Amino acid sequence: MDLKDIPVIDAHCHLFDVAYKERNLAELLSLSLEDWDKQLLRQTLVYKRLLRELSQFYGVDNKESAVLSLRERKCKESYPVYVKNLFDKANLKCLIVDIGYKPAALDLKEFKKFVPCRVEFVYRIETLLDDLWQNKKSFDEALQAFRRTLKEQIQEGIVAFKSIIGYRTGLDITIPDYGEAKKAYEVDNDEKTFRDFFFNETIKICSESNLPFKVHAAFGESNVNILKNNPLLLKRILDEPQYKDVKLVLVHGGYPYCFEAGYLVGMYPNLYLDFSETIPWLTFGSKEAVRKILDVAPFSKIMYGSDGFIVPELHFFGALTGKKVFGQIIKELVDANILKQEEGLELAEKVLYKNAKALFKIEI
Repeated sequence: MDLKDIPVIDAHCHLFDVAYKERNLAELLSLSLEDWDKQLLRQTLVYKRLLRELSQFYGVDNKESAVLSLRERKCKESYPVYVKNLFDKANLKCLIVDIGYKPAALDLKEFKKFVPCRVEFVYRIETLLDDLWQNKKSFDEALQAFRRTLKEQIQEGIVAFKSIIGYRTGLDITIPDYGEAKKAYEVDNDEKTFRDFFFNETIKICSESNLPFKVHAAFGESNVNILKNNPLLLKRILDEPQYKDVKLVLVHGGYPYCFEAGYLVGMYPNLYLDFSETIPWLTFGSKEAVRKILDVAPFSKIMYGSDGFIVPELHFFGALTGKKVFGQIIKELVDANILKQEEGLELAEKVLYKNAKALFKIEI
């Protein structure tokens, strides 16, 4: 089913260059933080798929040298025009950007002005927490700095908070009180209790401000322990009565725990997910991941995202891949007489932009 005319809100992505820089696309597509033979990084399906998508966009033969050469020429001729053409082709209408990822750190006002669609920002709490843990003050000073910073971000107009606690101490998050957290910080050097406390503090601030809270709950770069990122580990938080009014979002669809993520979304009314990173990084697994989620989760709580970063091609590539995958899934549902064609299109619209538009309260 052709979904090319449906608008897209990228519910989870990162900053990209606002001026052309020479970048190794194959290296960017690797999630490994280890040193690699750069030739090996060219031998991945995701890189081959990106080259093919770009060759079709440029209208040239799918030969690596031809694609990369034309990309460089187009970027140097007019990088703003090049980015606009990418976004127009993908029908990208809004980016919801986690500003905590540093490799493409730049002035946020400049980024917002440059990008040819609406841009909204998400504040990653580890931006501050990592510093508070490494450069210890008194616990009360840390708590005051944390509360003050999050309130300032709310005033700046962010649309959500985010945590990557899964990268640090895992998703088996407890609910420590003030005394336990103070002792963990000042006496015991207990990083997990410290981070768990501020995760809970963020939920409370989200409740007060009516903002969603995004949580990394999936695979990622090579410094993440996937075993500690199973979304089922969040059940203690999800079962906490005082948190039932806060909208939590599982980032990256919980992959490889997609059924588990979809199951939780189907069990808890305040839980949502996006399946960024599964699309476009996975080749065979992307459709299977989304199918597992849709098996049990209401499609009104599922959102597309790319996890694109550093170069705009990843945002473009993710949107086109997402539409292809969803087009295939909807065709299967229509062919199986599970959905009518108009119901399939409604599903696609919800996942590609309407759900994110409602959750993050944005206009496009």
